[in-house]
Amino acid sequence: MSESLKYKSLQGVYWMIYCVGFVYVTYFLQEKGISASMIGTVIAICCVISAFLQPWIGSLADKGGALNWKSILIGLLGLNLLICAAMLFIDEGMAVVILFASFMTLINCMMPLVNAACFYYLKKNIVIDFGSARACGSIAFAAISVAVGKLTVMFGAPSVVASGIALNVFLMLITFSMPYYGDMTEGDSARIKSGGRQGNFFSKYPAFVIMMVGLSLVMSFHNCIQIYMLMILENVGGNSDNLGTAIAIAAVMELIVLFNYARLHKKFGAKNLLLVCGIFYCIRGALYLLATSVTHIYLIQTLQAVTFAIFASASTYYSDETMAPEDKVKGQGLMAAVLTVGNVIGSLQGGFTFDALGITWMIIISLGICIAGAVLIFVANKKSTV
Repeated sequence: MSESLKYKSLQGVYWMIYCVGFVYVTYFLQEKGISASMIGTVIAICCVISAFLQPWIGSLADKGGALNWKSILIGLLGLNLLICAAMLFIDEGMAVVILFASFMTLINCMMPLVNAACFYYLKKNIVIDFGSARACGSIAFAAISVAVGKLTVMFGAPSVVASGIALNVFLMLITFSMPYYGDMTEGDSARIKSGGRQGNFFSKYPAFVIMMVGLSLVMSFHNCIQIYMLMILENVGGNSDNLGTAIAIAAVMELIVLFNYARLHKKFGAKNLLLVCGIFYCIRGALYLLATSVTHIYLIQTLQAVTFAIFASASTYYSDETMAPEDKVKGQGLMAAVLTVGNVIGSLQGGFTFDALGITWMIIISLGICIAGAVLIFVANKKSTV
């Protein structure tokens, strides 16, 4: 099997694990008697911890030697296996909350390592198409969301843990099979470390900072809806089986943009596409408020093609186009933080609002935050020089 195919498998199985952890967290913890506000708090804490751990783990991997992307990824997977095994025997109270939170945190920490593998092979002149590999991740995400949804109906919450164990083992085997050809050159390391020796970053890129804040608010809506999708479905008569289908529809719709983004980017540009993304997230929020059946939710999920799929592609390009050469690495890191910040805001706001006021007000407040984000994206567009 070629490195390209192995890397596509790596992306595919990683996003399967991500689906199990982050899509089914609400279902799993609710089954253990945990409130929506507590679930939101747990997810927010996981994201904050991950935001600190991700750059630290990345810096360890950059140094090479015994601690490289491959060895660290295998270590995290091994630790995650132990956590999943513990959840088979400990399934009550705060202990299971802490274990599942650790499971989610480690999944987040794997993300920069999975992405780093692509650029490692590119440095070794091995052709890897990141776009098609990420598309494989979306396909796998869709497939596992449906499968786990059906398993939860048949076997309940233990099927979430069992899926986590099986996928961790599978990803570990794939990682073991991927060759490691040695460390990056000293010149490469020097170039990586050269970023950041400049003046005040935020005054240097005011439009980029406004765009970051706007996208963080829009992503808070995205994450709130994804985390509490089960409650939205239950409000119109759905269940965990419908959750899997709804998530799968969204994941499949992402493929349309992932495979065609280059053409869209050439025609419209990243900043304009991000504005389109923000506008359609607002439309999506309004439609959730109007939905009265599971079918309506399924139809709304097709808007993933003009919302998250555009964000995932255009945000990366926008950062690359905006940053000076010495700031490109830092810019990508800050843009990645948009999702983390959005996750914290969305999970906390969604959880507490749902418990206090119900699902309708949760969506209304999330939509208000999203509209504010879209306005900031518009302002950033006007200030942007790219």
